[in-house]
Amino acid sequence: MDNAPNNPLYCAIDTTDLDQAVDLSTNLAQAVGGLKLGLEFFCAHGPQGIIRISKGSDLPVFLDLKLHDIPN
Repeated sequence: MDNAPNNPLYCAIDTTDLDQAVDLSTNLAQAVGGLKLGLEFFCAHGPQGIIRISKGSDLPVFLDLKLHDIPN
């Protein structure tokens, strides 16, 4: 299912626990248009973690690595 054109809301999944992230993404699939995953998740699980999240929810994923973020 592709919710993105109908729902511009993305939900941040800010956990490094892969099972919890998969559960959250699956449960949120009907409520949001996409998911945001951050650097901590990517460092913990790499590309395979991103693939697992995107296949489980069938939602677009925004990977926010902030490798060169603006200082406070």
